[in-house]
Amino acid sequence: MSEFFDPYNADRPLMLKCSCGRDHSPADHHAEVVADAAAVQLRARSETAEFEAYSQEFIEATLVKSLFPHDEERRLFLRAVGKKTAMAAIASVLPMASLQAMAQEKGPLEKTNLKIGFIPITCATPLIMAHPLGFYSKQGLNVEVTKTAGWALVRDKMINKEYDASHFLSPMPLAISMGLGANATPMNVATVQNINGQAITLSLRHKDNRDPKNWKGFKFGVPFDYSMHNFLLRYYLAENGINPDTDVQIRVIPPAEMVANLRAGNIDGFLGPDPFNQRAVFDEVGFIHMLTKDLWNGHPCCAFGTSTEFIQKNPNTFAALYRAVLTAAAMARLPGNRELIA
Repeated sequence: MSEFFDPYNADRPLMLKCSCGRDHSPADHHAEVVADAAAVQLRARSETAEFEAYSQEFIEATLVKSLFPHDEERRLFLRAVGKKTAMAAIASVLPMASLQAMAQEKGPLEKTNLKIGFIPITCATPLIMAHPLGFYSKQGLNVEVTKTAGWALVRDKMINKEYDASHFLSPMPLAISMGLGANATPMNVATVQNINGQAITLSLRHKDNRDPKNWKGFKFGVPFDYSMHNFLLRYYLAENGINPDTDVQIRVIPPAEMVANLRAGNIDGFLGPDPFNQRAVFDEVGFIHMLTKDLWNGHPCCAFGTSTEFIQKNPNTFAALYRAVLTAAAMARLPGNRELIA
Protein backbone atom coordinates (compact mmCIF):
# COMPACT_ATOMS: atom_id res chain seq x y z
CA MET A 1 0.00 0.00 0.00
CA SER A 2 1.65 3.23 -1.14
CA GLU A 3 1.58 6.45 0.90
CA PHE A 4 0.57 9.84 -0.56
CA PHE A 5 -0.06 12.98 1.50
CA ASP A 6 -3.61 14.23 1.50
CA PRO A 7 -3.50 18.03 0.97
CA TYR A 8 -6.60 18.39 3.15
CA ASN A 9 -5.06 16.38 5.98
CA ALA A 10 -1.35 17.09 5.75
CA ASP A 11 -0.67 15.50 9.10
CA ARG A 12 -1.54 11.99 7.91
CA PRO A 13 -0.80 10.05 4.75
CA LEU A 14 -3.49 8.96 2.28
CA MET A 15 -3.39 5.17 2.08
CA LEU A 16 -4.11 3.34 -1.17
CA LYS A 17 -5.81 -0.03 -0.91
CA CYS A 18 -4.12 -3.28 -1.78
CA SER A 19 -4.76 -4.55 -5.31
CA CYS A 20 -7.07 -7.21 -3.86
CA GLY A 21 -9.49 -4.39 -2.94
CA ARG A 22 -9.16 -4.73 0.83
CA ASP A 23 -7.80 -2.00 3.08
CA HIS A 24 -4.38 -3.38 3.96
CA SER A 25 -0.84 -3.22 2.60
CA PRO A 26 0.66 -5.65 0.04
CA ALA A 27 2.94 -6.87 2.83
CA ASP A 28 -0.07 -7.53 5.07
CA HIS A 29 -1.81 -9.21 2.15
CA HIS A 30 1.17 -11.52 1.63
CA ALA A 31 1.27 -12.32 5.34
CA GLU A 32 -2.43 -13.18 5.30
CA VAL A 33 -2.00 -15.44 2.27
CA VAL A 34 0.93 -17.23 3.94
CA ALA A 35 -1.09 -17.62 7.14
CA ASP A 36 -4.09 -18.90 5.20
CA ALA A 37 -1.89 -21.39 3.34
CA ALA A 38 -0.40 -22.61 6.63
CA ALA A 39 -3.87 -23.03 8.10
CA VAL A 40 -5.02 -24.95 5.05
CA GLN A 41 -1.96 -27.19 5.24
CA LEU A 42 -2.82 -27.94 8.87
CA ARG A 43 -6.39 -28.73 7.88
CA ALA A 44 -5.05 -30.84 5.01
CA ARG A 45 -2.95 -32.90 7.40
CA SER A 46 -5.94 -33.32 9.66
CA GLU A 47 -8.14 -34.33 6.74
CA THR A 48 -5.49 -36.77 5.50
CA ALA A 49 -5.41 -38.32 8.97
CA GLU A 50 -9.19 -38.60 8.82
CA PHE A 51 -9.11 -40.28 5.41
CA GLU A 52 -9.57 -43.73 6.94
CA ALA A 53 -12.85 -42.65 8.54
CA TYR A 54 -13.91 -40.91 5.33
CA SER A 55 -13.18 -43.97 3.18
CA GLN A 56 -14.96 -46.19 5.70
CA GLU A 57 -18.10 -44.04 5.45
CA PHE A 58 -17.77 -44.06 1.66
CA ILE A 59 -17.62 -47.86 1.57
CA GLU A 60 -20.55 -48.20 3.97
CA ALA A 61 -22.67 -45.80 1.91
CA THR A 62 -21.76 -47.62 -1.30
CA LEU A 63 -22.77 -51.00 0.10
CA VAL A 64 -26.08 -49.67 1.44
CA LYS A 65 -26.88 -48.06 -1.91
CA SER A 66 -25.98 -51.26 -3.73
CA LEU A 67 -28.30 -53.33 -1.55
CA PHE A 68 -31.07 -50.70 -1.54
CA PRO A 69 -30.81 -48.77 -4.83
CA HIS A 70 -34.08 -46.89 -4.33
CA ASP A 71 -33.90 -43.88 -2.03
CA GLU A 72 -37.18 -44.50 -0.24
CA GLU A 73 -36.55 -48.15 0.59
CA ARG A 74 -33.03 -47.25 1.78
CA ARG A 75 -34.41 -44.57 4.11
CA LEU A 76 -37.07 -46.95 5.44
CA PHE A 77 -34.45 -49.63 6.15
CA LEU A 78 -32.12 -47.28 8.00
CA ARG A 79 -34.98 -45.69 9.91
CA ALA A 80 -36.31 -49.09 10.94
CA VAL A 81 -33.11 -50.66 12.26
CA GLY A 82 -30.69 -47.76 12.77
CA LYS A 83 -27.30 -47.24 11.16
CA LYS A 84 -25.23 -49.35 13.61
CA THR A 85 -27.52 -52.35 13.34
CA ALA A 86 -27.67 -51.97 9.57
CA MET A 87 -23.87 -51.91 9.26
CA ALA A 88 -23.54 -54.93 11.56
CA ALA A 89 -26.07 -56.86 9.48
CA ILE A 90 -24.33 -55.99 6.22
CA ALA A 91 -20.91 -56.83 7.68
CA SER A 92 -22.19 -60.31 8.58
CA VAL A 93 -22.68 -61.15 4.91
CA LEU A 94 -20.26 -58.83 3.08
CA PRO A 95 -16.49 -58.39 3.64
CA MET A 96 -16.66 -54.78 4.87
CA ALA A 97 -13.51 -55.04 6.98
CA SER A 98 -11.55 -56.37 4.03
CA LEU A 99 -12.84 -53.60 1.77
CA GLN A 100 -11.93 -50.95 4.33
CA ALA A 101 -8.48 -52.45 4.80
CA MET A 102 -7.95 -52.42 1.03
CA ALA A 103 -8.94 -48.75 0.90
CA GLN A 104 -6.33 -47.87 3.53
CA GLU A 105 -3.57 -50.22 2.39
CA LYS A 106 -0.46 -48.50 1.05
CA GLY A 107 1.70 -50.87 -0.97
CA PRO A 108 4.82 -49.96 -3.00
CA LEU A 109 3.97 -47.69 -5.93
CA GLU A 110 4.36 -49.26 -9.36
CA LYS A 111 4.61 -45.85 -11.02
CA THR A 112 5.33 -42.48 -9.41
CA ASN A 113 5.47 -40.02 -12.35
CA LEU A 114 1.93 -39.43 -13.60
CA LYS A 115 0.28 -37.11 -16.10
CA ILE A 116 -3.34 -36.05 -15.44
CA GLY A 117 -5.48 -34.10 -17.90
CA PHE A 118 -8.17 -31.59 -17.07
CA ILE A 119 -10.53 -29.15 -18.77
CA PRO A 120 -10.38 -25.63 -17.24
CA ILE A 121 -13.83 -25.54 -15.66
CA THR A 122 -14.90 -25.17 -12.03
CA CYS A 123 -15.41 -28.88 -11.32
CA ALA A 124 -11.74 -29.61 -12.08
CA THR A 125 -10.85 -27.71 -8.89
CA PRO A 126 -9.92 -30.73 -6.67
CA LEU A 127 -7.64 -32.21 -9.33
CA ILE A 128 -5.86 -28.88 -9.86
CA MET A 129 -5.49 -27.70 -6.25
CA ALA A 130 -4.30 -31.13 -5.10
CA HIS A 131 -0.99 -30.32 -6.79
CA PRO A 132 0.06 -27.02 -5.13
CA LEU A 133 -1.35 -28.11 -1.77
CA GLY A 134 0.76 -31.27 -1.85
CA PHE A 135 -1.90 -33.99 -1.79
CA TYR A 136 -0.25 -35.91 -4.63
CA SER A 137 3.26 -35.63 -3.18
CA LYS A 138 1.99 -36.80 0.24
CA GLN A 139 1.05 -40.04 -1.49
CA GLY A 140 4.50 -40.37 -3.07
CA LEU A 141 3.31 -39.23 -6.50
CA ASN A 142 4.94 -36.75 -8.85
CA VAL A 143 1.95 -35.51 -10.85
CA GLU A 144 1.88 -33.20 -13.85
CA VAL A 145 -1.59 -31.67 -14.15
CA THR A 146 -2.16 -30.64 -17.78
CA LYS A 147 -4.80 -28.28 -19.17
CA THR A 148 -6.51 -29.75 -22.23
CA ALA A 149 -8.36 -27.95 -25.01
CA GLY A 150 -11.47 -30.13 -25.25
CA TRP A 151 -13.15 -33.38 -24.28
CA ALA A 152 -12.41 -35.14 -27.58
CA LEU A 153 -8.72 -34.47 -26.98
CA VAL A 154 -9.03 -35.85 -23.44
CA ARG A 155 -10.53 -39.03 -24.89
CA ASP A 156 -7.78 -39.36 -27.50
CA LYS A 157 -4.96 -38.77 -25.03
CA MET A 158 -6.40 -41.36 -22.65
CA ILE A 159 -6.77 -43.92 -25.43
CA ASN A 160 -3.22 -43.21 -26.65
CA LYS A 161 -1.90 -43.47 -23.06
CA GLU A 162 -0.54 -39.92 -23.12
CA TYR A 163 -2.44 -39.35 -19.87
CA ASP A 164 -2.41 -41.79 -16.98
CA ALA A 165 -5.73 -40.49 -15.66
CA SER A 166 -8.03 -37.61 -16.40
CA HIS A 167 -10.89 -35.32 -15.59
CA PHE A 168 -13.86 -36.78 -17.52
CA LEU A 169 -17.48 -36.04 -18.19
CA SER A 170 -19.35 -38.75 -16.28
CA PRO A 171 -20.71 -40.53 -19.40
CA MET A 172 -17.34 -40.49 -21.19
CA PRO A 173 -15.71 -43.58 -19.62
CA LEU A 174 -18.79 -45.63 -20.53
CA ALA A 175 -18.85 -44.23 -24.09
CA ILE A 176 -15.12 -44.90 -24.55
CA SER A 177 -15.51 -48.42 -23.16
CA MET A 178 -18.33 -49.04 -25.65
CA GLY A 179 -16.32 -47.66 -28.56
CA LEU A 180 -18.67 -44.75 -29.23
CA GLY A 181 -16.75 -42.20 -31.30
CA ALA A 182 -13.44 -44.04 -30.94
CA ASN A 183 -11.88 -47.49 -30.59
CA ALA A 184 -13.30 -49.34 -27.59
CA THR A 185 -10.94 -48.96 -24.61
CA PRO A 186 -12.16 -50.04 -21.16
CA MET A 187 -12.27 -47.08 -18.76
CA ASN A 188 -13.31 -46.72 -15.13
CA VAL A 189 -14.79 -43.89 -13.08
CA ALA A 190 -12.96 -43.42 -9.77
CA THR A 191 -14.93 -40.47 -8.40
CA VAL A 192 -17.75 -38.19 -9.47
CA GLN A 193 -16.24 -34.72 -9.17
CA ASN A 194 -19.46 -32.74 -8.85
CA ILE A 195 -23.23 -32.81 -9.04
CA ASN A 196 -25.46 -30.10 -10.52
CA GLY A 197 -23.50 -26.93 -11.33
CA GLN A 198 -24.59 -26.46 -14.96
CA ALA A 199 -27.09 -24.12 -16.60
CA ILE A 200 -28.90 -23.33 -19.82
CA THR A 201 -27.70 -19.89 -20.90
CA LEU A 202 -29.41 -17.98 -23.71
CA SER A 203 -28.40 -14.95 -25.76
CA LEU A 204 -29.81 -11.66 -24.49
CA ARG A 205 -31.69 -11.30 -27.77
CA HIS A 206 -33.98 -14.09 -26.50
CA LYS A 207 -34.76 -12.51 -23.13
CA ASP A 208 -38.41 -12.20 -24.15
CA ASN A 209 -38.57 -15.72 -25.60
CA ARG A 210 -38.37 -17.92 -22.52
CA ASP A 211 -40.82 -20.59 -23.68
CA PRO A 212 -38.83 -23.54 -25.12
CA LYS A 213 -41.83 -24.48 -27.27
CA ASN A 214 -40.85 -21.48 -29.42
CA TRP A 215 -37.23 -22.51 -29.92
CA LYS A 216 -37.51 -24.29 -33.27
CA GLY A 217 -34.51 -23.35 -35.40
CA PHE A 218 -32.31 -22.51 -32.42
CA LYS A 219 -28.63 -23.47 -32.35
CA PHE A 220 -27.22 -24.74 -29.06
CA GLY A 221 -23.74 -25.54 -27.82
CA VAL A 222 -22.82 -28.45 -25.55
CA PRO A 223 -19.34 -29.53 -24.42
CA PHE A 224 -19.45 -33.06 -25.86
CA ASP A 225 -21.82 -35.58 -27.43
CA TYR A 226 -21.47 -37.97 -24.48
CA SER A 227 -22.14 -35.51 -21.68
CA MET A 228 -24.84 -34.81 -19.13
CA HIS A 229 -25.11 -31.40 -20.81
CA ASN A 230 -26.21 -32.94 -24.10
CA PHE A 231 -28.50 -35.48 -22.43
CA LEU A 232 -30.20 -32.89 -20.19
CA LEU A 233 -30.63 -30.38 -23.02
CA ARG A 234 -32.19 -33.01 -25.28
CA TYR A 235 -34.47 -34.12 -22.46
CA TYR A 236 -35.60 -30.56 -21.74
CA LEU A 237 -36.29 -29.81 -25.39
CA ALA A 238 -38.19 -33.07 -25.93
CA GLU A 239 -40.29 -32.50 -22.80
CA ASN A 240 -41.38 -29.21 -24.36
CA GLY A 241 -42.30 -30.65 -27.76
CA ILE A 242 -39.03 -29.82 -29.57
CA ASN A 243 -37.36 -32.67 -31.45
CA PRO A 244 -33.66 -32.32 -30.56
CA ASP A 245 -32.64 -34.12 -33.75
CA THR A 246 -34.70 -32.17 -36.28
CA ASP A 247 -36.09 -28.96 -34.77
CA VAL A 248 -32.79 -27.51 -33.46
CA GLN A 249 -29.06 -27.81 -34.04
CA ILE A 250 -26.87 -29.03 -31.18
CA ARG A 251 -23.17 -28.39 -31.71
CA VAL A 252 -20.15 -29.54 -29.74
CA ILE A 253 -18.23 -26.46 -28.55
CA PRO A 254 -15.36 -26.42 -26.03
CA PRO A 255 -16.61 -24.69 -22.87
CA ALA A 256 -14.02 -21.91 -23.11
CA GLU A 257 -15.37 -20.95 -26.56
CA MET A 258 -19.07 -20.90 -25.64
CA VAL A 259 -19.32 -17.26 -24.60
CA ALA A 260 -17.48 -16.06 -27.71
CA ASN A 261 -19.85 -18.06 -29.92
CA LEU A 262 -22.83 -16.64 -28.05
CA ARG A 263 -21.49 -13.11 -28.49
CA ALA A 264 -20.85 -13.66 -32.22
CA GLY A 265 -24.39 -14.98 -32.78
CA ASN A 266 -23.18 -18.41 -33.86
CA ILE A 267 -25.42 -20.03 -31.26
CA ASP A 268 -28.63 -19.01 -29.52
CA GLY A 269 -27.66 -20.62 -26.25
CA PHE A 270 -25.67 -23.35 -24.55
CA LEU A 271 -25.95 -25.85 -21.77
CA GLY A 272 -22.55 -25.73 -20.15
CA PRO A 273 -20.50 -25.59 -16.97
CA ASP A 274 -19.41 -22.71 -14.84
CA PRO A 275 -17.64 -20.36 -14.94
CA PHE A 276 -18.95 -19.75 -18.46
CA ASN A 277 -22.62 -19.28 -17.59
CA GLN A 278 -21.67 -16.51 -15.18
CA ARG A 279 -19.14 -15.20 -17.70
CA ALA A 280 -21.92 -14.70 -20.26
CA VAL A 281 -23.91 -12.78 -17.66
CA PHE A 282 -20.90 -10.71 -16.60
CA ASP A 283 -20.08 -9.86 -20.22
CA GLU A 284 -23.74 -8.92 -20.79
CA VAL A 285 -24.14 -11.25 -23.77
CA GLY A 286 -26.41 -13.82 -22.15
CA PHE A 287 -28.69 -14.71 -19.25
CA ILE A 288 -29.26 -17.88 -17.28
CA HIS A 289 -32.52 -19.47 -18.38
CA MET A 290 -32.45 -22.47 -16.04
CA LEU A 291 -30.13 -24.32 -13.66
CA THR A 292 -29.74 -28.00 -14.46
CA LYS A 293 -30.52 -28.92 -10.85
CA ASP A 294 -34.08 -27.83 -11.69
CA LEU A 295 -34.13 -30.53 -14.37
CA TRP A 296 -32.54 -33.27 -12.26
CA ASN A 297 -31.43 -32.29 -8.78
CA GLY A 298 -28.31 -34.24 -7.87
CA HIS A 299 -27.36 -35.18 -11.41
CA PRO A 300 -23.71 -36.20 -11.93
CA CYS A 301 -21.56 -34.07 -14.19
CA CYS A 302 -17.78 -34.39 -14.20
CA ALA A 303 -15.80 -37.36 -12.99
CA PHE A 304 -12.23 -38.52 -12.48
CA GLY A 305 -11.06 -41.81 -13.91
CA THR A 306 -8.52 -43.89 -15.71
CA SER A 307 -8.24 -46.94 -17.91
CA THR A 308 -8.95 -50.44 -16.65
CA GLU A 309 -5.47 -51.39 -17.83
CA PHE A 310 -3.84 -48.71 -15.67
CA ILE A 311 -5.67 -49.93 -12.55
CA GLN A 312 -4.76 -53.55 -13.23
CA LYS A 313 -1.08 -52.79 -13.85
CA ASN A 314 -0.72 -50.18 -11.11
CA PRO A 315 -3.15 -51.01 -8.29
CA ASN A 316 -1.09 -49.35 -5.53
CA THR A 317 -0.47 -46.25 -7.62
CA PHE A 318 -4.17 -46.02 -8.42
CA ALA A 319 -5.05 -46.35 -4.71
CA ALA A 320 -2.60 -43.55 -3.85
CA LEU A 321 -4.00 -41.35 -6.61
CA TYR A 322 -7.53 -42.08 -5.42
CA ARG A 323 -6.62 -41.12 -1.85
CA ALA A 324 -5.11 -37.83 -3.03
CA VAL A 325 -8.10 -36.89 -5.18
CA LEU A 326 -10.67 -37.91 -2.57
CA THR A 327 -8.88 -35.91 0.13
CA ALA A 328 -8.71 -32.88 -2.17
CA ALA A 329 -12.41 -33.17 -2.97
CA ALA A 330 -13.29 -33.38 0.73
CA MET A 331 -11.23 -30.26 1.37
CA ALA A 332 -12.59 -28.31 -1.60
CA ARG A 333 -16.16 -28.74 -0.45
CA LEU A 334 -15.50 -26.92 2.86
CA PRO A 335 -16.64 -23.29 2.57
CA GLY A 336 -13.76 -22.08 4.74
CA ASN A 337 -11.22 -23.26 2.16
CA ARG A 338 -12.83 -21.77 -0.94
CA GLU A 339 -11.16 -18.36 -0.95
CA LEU A 340 -7.67 -19.84 -0.89
CA ILE A 341 -8.56 -22.51 -3.44
CA ALA A 342 -10.02 -19.91 -5.79
